[in-house]
Amino acid sequence: KPYMIHIFHEQFEEEHKINPSASGQTSIVESSDLSNYVNAKSGLYFALYLLFA
Repeated sequence: KPYMIHIFHEQFEEEHKINPSASGQTSIVESSDLSNYVNAKSGLYFALYLLFA
């Protein structure tokens, strides 16, 4: 499962078009969104794995 994490990060960056920002507030929000996105995606793939295993 950990080998998929970098793919989720790339997908998140493509979907949200993250621009490096100077203020810390947006980076905190983006990192929170990123962790939620990664958790949702990895949970989805794990559920599919359990379903078809």
